Amino acid sequence: MVFVDRHAHGGVLDGLLNHSPHQPPDRCTAIMAVRVDDDDPRAEVRRLLLTPFDSPFVAEIFLVTPFVDTNEVGVFVSTNEAPVGDASDAFMDRRPATAPLVGGLLTNAIADMFIYQKERAQQ
Repeated sequence: MVFVDRHAHGGVLDGLLNHSPHQPPDRCTAIMAVRVDDDDPRAEVRRLLLTPFDSPFVAEIFLVTPFVDTNEVGVFVSTNEAPVGDASDAFMDRRPATAPLVGGLLTNAIADMFIYQKERAQQ
């Protein structure tokens, strides 16, 4: 997960967080909005589905806003796309179908924080 100011990079995260949860934003199939009041600190979570419902894999972006600092947004990309290449390769090389979907929604500046990172080993 990386943390990004919601107003940085043209305010793309602010726009996604303020977008109605009843209508998915462009380039998204579905959206789920959750407010977690039982945790400390409380948080809001947006789950943006990037792949069609009939896709052979799922790719999604999670946006997490803790109520302690509403300007900071935790951004996390998740996919079950089968990895290719070497385990030490960057995300964009390991998940070639997911990487462009992330860039299309988040803009290159934010997407680059994920797609050029090496993947962490699953435990």
